[in-house]
Amino acid sequence: MAGDRSSDTDWEVIAVLKRDLFGRIEYGRHGDGAPITRRLPREAPWPTRPLAWFFAHREAKALRRLAGLEGVPALISWQGGVLERSYLPGKTLMDQPVTDPAFYPKALALLHRIHRRGVAHNDLAKRGNWVVTEAGEPVIIDFQLSRCRNRRGFIFRTMAREDLRHLLKHKRKNCPQHLTAKERAVVEKKTPFAHIWMVIYQKPYRFVTRRLIGWADQEGRGLRR
Repeated sequence: MAGDRSSDTDWEVIAVLKRDLFGRIEYGRHGDGAPITRRLPREAPWPTRPLAWFFAHREAKALRRLAGLEGVPALISWQGGVLERSYLPGKTLMDQPVTDPAFYPKALALLHRIHRRGVAHNDLAKRGNWVVTEAGEPVIIDFQLSRCRNRRGFIFRTMAREDLRHLLKHKRKNCPQHLTAKERAVVEKKTPFAHIWMVIYQKPYRFVTRRLIGWADQEGRGLRR
Protein backbone atom coordinates (compact mmCIF):
# COMPACT_ATOMS: atom_id res chain seq x y z
CA MET A 1 0.00 0.00 0.00
CA ALA A 2 1.33 3.42 -0.91
CA GLY A 3 2.15 5.66 1.99
CA ASP A 4 1.44 9.34 2.42
CA ARG A 5 4.95 10.68 2.49
CA SER A 6 5.42 13.33 -0.18
CA SER A 7 6.49 16.36 1.85
CA ASP A 8 8.91 18.84 0.27
CA THR A 9 10.29 20.03 3.60
CA ASP A 10 12.97 17.35 3.95
CA TRP A 11 13.37 16.51 0.26
CA GLU A 12 16.89 16.72 -1.18
CA VAL A 13 17.26 16.63 -4.95
CA ILE A 14 20.35 14.72 -6.07
CA ALA A 15 19.66 14.92 -9.80
CA VAL A 16 16.93 15.68 -12.31
CA LEU A 17 16.46 12.53 -14.38
CA LYS A 18 13.85 13.72 -16.84
CA ARG A 19 12.06 16.90 -17.90
CA ASP A 20 9.35 16.90 -20.54
CA LEU A 21 5.80 17.99 -21.34
CA PHE A 22 4.54 15.90 -18.44
CA GLY A 23 6.63 17.45 -15.69
CA ARG A 24 9.87 16.44 -14.05
CA ILE A 25 11.38 13.32 -12.50
CA GLU A 26 13.86 13.80 -9.68
CA TYR A 27 16.26 11.44 -7.96
CA GLY A 28 16.76 12.27 -4.29
CA ARG A 29 15.95 11.41 -0.70
CA HIS A 30 13.93 12.41 2.33
CA GLY A 31 16.42 13.35 5.04
CA ASP A 32 18.69 10.38 5.67
CA GLY A 33 16.42 7.94 3.84
CA ALA A 34 17.29 5.77 0.88
CA PRO A 35 17.32 7.42 -2.56
CA ILE A 36 14.02 7.27 -4.45
CA THR A 37 12.53 8.86 -7.56
CA ARG A 38 9.80 11.51 -7.72
CA ARG A 39 7.50 12.27 -10.64
CA LEU A 40 6.17 15.84 -10.51
CA PRO A 41 3.24 16.37 -12.90
CA ARG A 42 2.48 19.60 -11.06
CA GLU A 43 5.64 21.01 -12.70
CA ALA A 44 4.32 20.38 -16.22
CA PRO A 45 3.55 23.38 -18.45
CA TRP A 46 -0.03 24.44 -17.80
CA PRO A 47 -1.39 23.33 -21.23
CA THR A 48 -0.29 19.73 -20.60
CA ARG A 49 -0.66 19.66 -16.82
CA PRO A 50 -4.04 17.85 -16.77
CA LEU A 51 -2.60 15.17 -19.06
CA ALA A 52 0.51 14.94 -16.88
CA TRP A 53 -1.67 14.29 -13.82
CA PHE A 54 -3.60 11.69 -15.79
CA PHE A 55 -0.40 9.86 -16.74
CA ALA A 56 0.93 10.01 -13.17
CA HIS A 57 -2.36 8.56 -11.95
CA ARG A 58 -1.97 5.80 -14.52
CA GLU A 59 1.50 4.98 -13.25
CA ALA A 60 0.29 4.90 -9.65
CA LYS A 61 -2.56 2.59 -10.63
CA ALA A 62 -0.20 0.22 -12.45
CA LEU A 63 2.32 0.16 -9.60
CA ARG A 64 -0.44 -0.66 -7.11
CA ARG A 65 -1.37 -3.65 -9.24
CA LEU A 66 2.26 -4.69 -9.42
CA ALA A 67 2.93 -4.29 -5.70
CA GLY A 68 5.35 -6.92 -4.43
CA LEU A 69 6.50 -7.91 -7.91
CA GLU A 70 10.27 -8.08 -8.19
CA GLY A 71 11.65 -6.16 -11.13
CA VAL A 72 9.39 -3.09 -10.98
CA PRO A 73 9.53 -0.01 -8.72
CA ALA A 74 7.40 0.02 -5.59
CA LEU A 75 4.87 2.82 -5.23
CA ILE A 76 5.64 4.88 -2.13
CA SER A 77 3.03 7.62 -2.45
CA TRP A 78 0.86 9.53 -4.89
CA GLN A 79 -0.66 12.75 -3.60
CA GLY A 80 -0.48 16.49 -4.10
CA GLY A 81 0.90 16.22 -7.62
CA VAL A 82 3.86 14.13 -6.46
CA LEU A 83 4.37 10.45 -7.25
CA GLU A 84 7.15 8.72 -5.35
CA ARG A 85 8.51 5.31 -6.23
CA SER A 86 11.47 3.24 -5.19
CA TYR A 87 14.75 3.53 -7.06
CA LEU A 88 16.14 0.30 -8.51
CA PRO A 89 19.85 0.65 -9.34
CA GLY A 90 21.34 -0.70 -12.52
CA LYS A 91 22.24 0.27 -16.08
CA THR A 92 19.72 0.92 -18.82
CA LEU A 93 19.84 -0.57 -22.29
CA MET A 94 20.50 3.01 -23.38
CA ASP A 95 23.71 3.09 -21.35
CA GLN A 96 24.85 -0.47 -21.91
CA PRO A 97 23.18 -2.76 -24.47
CA VAL A 98 22.86 -6.32 -23.20
CA THR A 99 24.53 -8.86 -25.46
CA ASP A 100 24.16 -11.76 -23.03
CA PRO A 101 21.35 -13.95 -24.44
CA ALA A 102 20.51 -15.19 -20.92
CA PHE A 103 19.03 -11.78 -20.10
CA TYR A 104 16.17 -11.95 -22.58
CA PRO A 105 14.32 -15.03 -21.27
CA LYS A 106 14.39 -13.40 -17.82
CA ALA A 107 13.06 -10.15 -19.27
CA LEU A 108 10.33 -12.10 -21.05
CA ALA A 109 9.37 -13.85 -17.81
CA LEU A 110 9.12 -10.47 -16.05
CA LEU A 111 6.95 -9.15 -18.85
CA HIS A 112 4.63 -12.16 -18.57
CA ARG A 113 4.29 -11.58 -14.81
CA ILE A 114 3.38 -7.94 -15.43
CA HIS A 115 0.79 -8.92 -18.02
CA ARG A 116 -0.71 -11.53 -15.71
CA ARG A 117 -1.38 -8.70 -13.24
CA GLY A 118 -3.44 -6.99 -15.94
CA VAL A 119 -0.88 -4.31 -16.86
CA ALA A 120 0.46 -3.48 -20.32
CA HIS A 121 3.43 -1.11 -20.29
CA ASN A 122 3.07 0.50 -23.76
CA ASP A 123 6.48 2.21 -23.81
CA LEU A 124 9.07 -0.56 -23.97
CA ALA A 125 10.58 0.58 -27.25
CA LYS A 126 12.39 3.14 -25.11
CA ARG A 127 15.71 1.65 -24.02
CA GLY A 128 15.75 3.85 -20.93
CA ASN A 129 12.75 1.96 -19.56
CA TRP A 130 14.75 -1.28 -19.37
CA VAL A 131 17.22 -1.51 -16.49
CA VAL A 132 19.72 -4.31 -15.85
CA THR A 133 20.90 -4.86 -12.28
CA GLU A 134 24.48 -5.78 -11.36
CA ALA A 135 23.29 -9.39 -11.08
CA GLY A 136 21.98 -9.26 -14.65
CA GLU A 137 18.31 -9.20 -13.65
CA PRO A 138 15.77 -7.16 -15.65
CA VAL A 139 13.89 -4.18 -14.25
CA ILE A 140 11.13 -2.24 -16.02
CA ILE A 141 10.43 1.39 -15.08
CA ASP A 142 8.20 4.33 -16.12
CA PHE A 143 4.61 3.08 -16.25
CA GLN A 144 3.00 6.43 -17.09
CA LEU A 145 1.69 5.18 -20.45
CA SER A 146 0.57 1.81 -19.11
CA ARG A 147 -2.95 0.43 -19.29
CA CYS A 148 -4.61 -1.68 -16.62
CA ARG A 149 -7.31 -4.18 -17.47
CA ASN A 150 -9.24 -6.72 -15.42
CA ARG A 151 -10.13 -8.70 -18.53
CA ARG A 152 -7.63 -9.77 -21.15
CA GLY A 153 -9.67 -8.65 -24.16
CA PHE A 154 -8.49 -7.94 -27.69
CA ILE A 155 -7.12 -4.47 -26.94
CA PHE A 156 -5.14 -5.65 -23.92
CA ARG A 157 -3.74 -8.64 -25.80
CA THR A 158 -2.68 -6.34 -28.64
CA MET A 159 -0.87 -4.00 -26.25
CA ALA A 160 0.78 -6.96 -24.49
CA ARG A 161 1.96 -8.26 -27.86
CA GLU A 162 3.48 -4.87 -28.62
CA ASP A 163 5.35 -5.02 -25.29
CA LEU A 164 6.73 -8.39 -26.36
CA ARG A 165 7.59 -7.16 -29.84
CA HIS A 166 9.63 -4.27 -28.45
CA LEU A 167 11.55 -6.59 -26.12
CA LEU A 168 12.38 -8.81 -29.08
CA LYS A 169 13.46 -5.76 -31.10
CA HIS A 170 16.01 -5.01 -28.38
CA LYS A 171 17.16 -8.63 -28.57
CA ARG A 172 17.44 -8.41 -32.35
CA LYS A 173 19.56 -5.28 -32.06
CA ASN A 174 21.85 -6.50 -29.26
CA CYS A 175 22.27 -10.22 -29.98
CA PRO A 176 20.63 -10.98 -33.33
CA GLN A 177 22.30 -14.36 -33.67
CA HIS A 178 20.15 -15.64 -30.80
CA LEU A 179 16.81 -14.46 -32.22
CA THR A 180 14.70 -17.45 -33.21
CA ALA A 181 12.67 -17.63 -36.41
CA LYS A 182 9.45 -17.35 -34.39
CA GLU A 183 10.75 -14.30 -32.53
CA ARG A 184 11.84 -12.68 -35.79
CA ALA A 185 8.34 -13.16 -37.19
CA VAL A 186 6.87 -11.41 -34.14
CA VAL A 187 9.28 -8.48 -34.55
CA GLU A 188 8.54 -8.03 -38.23
CA LYS A 189 4.75 -8.14 -37.94
CA LYS A 190 3.53 -4.77 -36.72
CA THR A 191 0.01 -4.58 -35.34
CA PRO A 192 -2.38 -1.75 -36.33
CA PHE A 193 -1.90 -0.48 -32.77
CA ALA A 194 1.80 0.11 -33.48
CA HIS A 195 1.06 2.24 -36.54
CA ILE A 196 -1.59 4.27 -34.72
CA TRP A 197 0.71 4.80 -31.73
CA MET A 198 3.52 6.11 -33.91
CA VAL A 199 1.27 8.54 -35.80
CA ILE A 200 -0.72 10.02 -32.91
CA TYR A 201 1.89 9.97 -30.14
CA GLN A 202 5.49 9.02 -30.84
CA LYS A 203 6.37 11.24 -33.80
CA PRO A 204 4.53 14.38 -32.55
CA TYR A 205 5.95 13.91 -29.03
CA ARG A 206 9.52 13.58 -30.26
CA PHE A 207 9.17 16.57 -32.59
CA VAL A 208 7.86 18.86 -29.84
CA THR A 209 10.19 17.75 -27.04
CA ARG A 210 13.42 17.30 -29.00
CA ARG A 211 13.16 19.74 -31.90
CA LEU A 212 11.05 22.59 -30.54
CA ILE A 213 11.84 22.53 -26.83
CA GLY A 214 15.08 20.57 -26.60
CA TRP A 215 14.05 18.66 -23.48
CA ALA A 216 15.99 15.51 -22.70
CA ASP A 217 14.99 12.18 -21.22
CA GLN A 218 17.82 11.10 -18.94
CA GLU A 219 15.94 8.90 -16.48
CA GLY A 220 18.23 6.03 -15.64
CA ARG A 221 21.29 7.48 -17.35
CA GLY A 222 24.51 8.36 -15.58
CA LEU A 223 23.25 7.64 -12.07
CA ARG A 224 22.80 4.00 -12.97
CA ARG A 225 26.41 3.65 -13.97
